[in-house]
Amino acid sequence: MKTERQWSTDDFTDEFLITGREGRWWVFVATMRYVFAELPPPVLMSKPPTSEQLDAWAERDAAVRVILDRTPMVRIGGPLDGQKMECATPGQVVDALVRLGAEGYRLRPVWIDWYRNMQTELERVGARNG
Repeated sequence: MKTERQWSTDDFTDEFLITGREGRWWVFVATMRYVFAELPPPVLMSKPPTSEQLDAWAERDAAVRVILDRTPMVRIGGPLDGQKMECATPGQVVDALVRLGAEGYRLRPVWIDWYRNMQTELERVGARNG
């Protein structure tokens, strides 16, 4: 399925992850992205984040939203623009994200780790219950 109405909603990613019903996941690939002349530096967060880090993140987010209002969007132009990838497992989500990264799409590496950990946990539970 392809659509021309998907776009990147922030300053660092070209994908959207949607968890659906019945153990299905979808990865939507944007067709448009913002191109920034300037951005405030990212806020590094600890685990768990401190209140100061959360405040700094909120300040940065507000600044980015102002920048978004005056920043043009351009077509990404990648081979997977507008694609919707249906995934049956978290491992397939990882595969889709790795593929997007290899094709030059911007994405959040934290999601690869998160879905990889989810897949590992499902396999561990399955082996224990199997």
